[in-house]
This record gives sequence, structure tokens and C-alpha cells, in this order.
Amino acid sequence: MNLNELNKRIIPLLNSNDINQQNMPAEELNNFINYKIFPREILIKADWNYKEEDEFTSKQLVNNLKKNGQIENIHVRKLKTGYYEVVNGNHRLDACDVLGKEFIIAYDHGNISLAQAQLIAIETNETKFKANQEKLTLLIQNLKIEIPEEDLKLTLPYDEDFLKTCFDFSNAETISIENRDIIEDDYDESPPEKPQTVPGDIYEFNGHRLMCGDSTSSDVDRLMNGVKAHMLHTDPPYNVKYAELNVKRSDTGKDWSELYCTDWNDDMSDADYKAFLINFIKNAKKNMIDWAHYYIWHATTYYRELLEAMEKNAIPYDKVPIQWVKQVAPLSWVRYKRRNEPCLFGGKGAVNGNGEGARWFGPNNEVTIWNYDREHNGKYIHPTQKPVGLPARAISNSSQPGEIVLELFGGSGSTLIAADQLKRKCYVMELSPAFCDAILKRYIKYCSENNIEIQFFKKNDKDFDYNSLGG
Repeated sequence: MNLNELNKRIIPLLNSNDINQQNMPAEELNNFINYKIFPREILIKADWNYKEEDEFTSKQLVNNLKKNGQIENIHVRKLKTGYYEVVNGNHRLDACDVLGKEFIIAYDHGNISLAQAQLIAIETNETKFKANQEKLTLLIQNLKIEIPEEDLKLTLPYDEDFLKTCFDFSNAETISIENRDIIEDDYDESPPEKPQTVPGDIYEFNGHRLMCGDSTSSDVDRLMNGVKAHMLHTDPPYNVKYAELNVKRSDTGKDWSELYCTDWNDDMSDADYKAFLINFIKNAKKNMIDWAHYYIWHATTYYRELLEAMEKNAIPYDKVPIQWVKQVAPLSWVRYKRRNEPCLFGGKGAVNGNGEGARWFGPNNEVTIWNYDREHNGKYIHPTQKPVGLPARAISNSSQPGEIVLELFGGSGSTLIAADQLKRKCYVMELSPAFCDAILKRYIKYCSENNIEIQFFKKNDKDFDYNSLGG
């Protein structure tokens, strides 16, 4: 049954004309007329539900429904897709499914925002299912970004000590990413000469999104699909002339100029490169929360242009960049070989933690020197490939599980691999169809080697057989 037919099967439980005969106050009338009967197929569970599974309680809930019917409430909100998301009552919906219920009674909150839905879910919390404290704390911290703290204290069913713990980000237990096990996968297959991806394609898999498109254009809006990212970690083109760099390179390294770098201009004028930086940063800011952090890897040659691009977009930044220190220096013709590579860090409240919505989830003794080994160029699948540990460290410090990491220059896919390991969603833009294929194949191989199930793999909203990409 299609969505239009499902919507036609939604039945209001009460007729407003009948209720009006009782001279009911308008506010109460509006509440009662929102109770409706929904066909089961139009309801979807919330992937942000913070209540833990409990086999015994679930069994009891099924027994309760079998004995008494659905006399307790389910809350839903209407999504832009036309379906209805369960705001509260996900376990009750599971119990209805066990009993084969084809119709569900629910209270329709209409087109409310995600933040409003999550607030209602917590305000109407029941004690049947134990709350997952990590997920609950994450929801409350996210709500604090959009809803004043005092308003939350008035309605949330928790004491002041618990809420203070949630509100005070600095008191959260933090573990340095250096003490976590981050997998450095060994994918080294070159991008295909004839990729399957074409510009405009959008892939969805395991909560992630990958688009083949231009990060300086409205393509970014299509990638984000109406949601906001919580941080940016990206590695834009350095405007390096790869053809010149490869003139004297030995055969052990890869020549990036001929096959792999045909989709972008690696020799822009200074003015054009500055405009390029301004435009992609503008798109990033438009599609992220106000207090998002920015991590932008860059060439020292264009440090001034990058700072001007940040200032043009009114984004504060740390004047002292993070430095990736490698175990060896890449080949170059300068007298002092460069074992370091800088990353600009910025964002509202990012540098010093000032502001009500300032975010920080890393250790209090974090430093600007990041020591990670660099693979030999011959094993790279992208000219500026980063070890997975670099984006993992940034992601761990500036986001929480379940949040969205934006990567506007996907490259080899290291940010995607890091985000997946840390239970974040990654929204990736990559201009080159060949590198889009390479990112997908790298992710598929990573999942295969680590027993990770690949779910809901779609291409342009249609189911996609990822095995067709080849090994």
C-alpha cells in the first residue's frame, strides 16, 4: 500500500463538532481531537529512543496489551516524508507488532521539530523501562542547545542534581582518544579508471550519507537533507600543483596528476582559491549547529587565505593550529623537510569554552601536537590521505555518539571510517566519482573485516547492491 493510501486510512477518534456541543474550552478541544487511529505501516520507530531493551518488561507489556487492549498512549509526529515517527511508545509499538495489530491509537503532535519531540519524550517518560543514562544525558545536552536551561528544569522529571550533571559538559568523564583502540585499516586499492558513480549520486548506508558533488554549491544542502551536522572535519584541496611535484618523484610513489586529480583544479589563482575557501566554509556553517567545531587541514602556504575565509564567515578560530607530526617527512625540495601538517581549529565557543552552548567532550589536557605515523605514498589511495587516528581524535573531542560529522572533501574516506568506529554518522561530499567509488569500497572492506553488518544501502533513494562495486 502506498503512502497516500496509508494517509487516507488515518481516522480521527473524535469529531470536533460533537465535542463542541459540550462547550469544551478550545485548549482542551485541541488536545482531544489529536487522538487518531493510524495504520501500522505508516508508523516508524525513533532511532534516537533512549530507553533500554528489557526482555521481561517487554513480555509483560505484551501480556498487558493482550488482556486490556491498547489503553495507554503512543505519541507520534509527522515527518517530511509523510510517515509518522513514534515520539514515545516505541516499546508499546513493538508489543502491538508481536500481537499483529494492524491499527494503532496515537496522539498526533503534528509537524513538530526533532528537539520538541525529544523534549516531549522525556517529559512524558514512564518508569516501565530503565533509561540508558548515556543516551538520556546526550538528549538532554542536545536539548540545552535549543531550549533554555530554566525551561527544561520546569518540565523534565528529574531532580536538579541529575540535570546539573547533564548540563555541565565539563564534568563528563572524558577519555583521551590516544587511549582508545582505533583501527587503521590497510585498504590500498587504487580508485577505478571507470567509476560507477556519476555526479549527483547520493548513497546512504548504516546512517551515513555520501554524495558525489561540489562542496562550494547547493549540493551541500542536498547532502544534508534538512538536518544539521554537529562538527566539521575536512581536508580540502591544498592548491598544490601535483604535476610539478611528480616531475622528479621516484617510481615508488604515485603520480596523482594524471589519473586521480582530473576532477578538481589544483592550480587556482590566489584569488580563486580564497573564494573557494570562503564558499565551502559558508556552506558548512549553513548546515551545522551554531556551536559546531571546525577542523580544517591546510597547506601553510595558504594559511592567511584560510583565516580570511573564516573571518569572512564570522567564525572564531584558534590562531595556533593543531599539528600532525609524522614519523618521516614527505619528499620535497625545500631545505627543511616538513614532518608536520597543520589543522585550523575553530567555531563558536570552541577555543576557550565561553558561552552557554559551548561544546567539548575531550580531555582537559588536550594538546596541539598529534603524533601519528604516515603511510608511504605508494600505499595511499589519495594524495592527502590521513591516518584514521587523526579524524578520530577530532571527532572524539568535538562530538558525541549518534551525532553527525560533516566531511566536505571525502578523499580516501578516513573521516567516514573514524566516525563509524566512534558510533557517529558521517555525511560526506566528494567531487570525484572515482574517489566516491574508492570510499565506498574501502568502507565495505572495513565492514567485512570487522564483522559489521551493512544495512539500508541505498543509491538515490533506491536499494543498491554494493557488491556490484567489485572487490
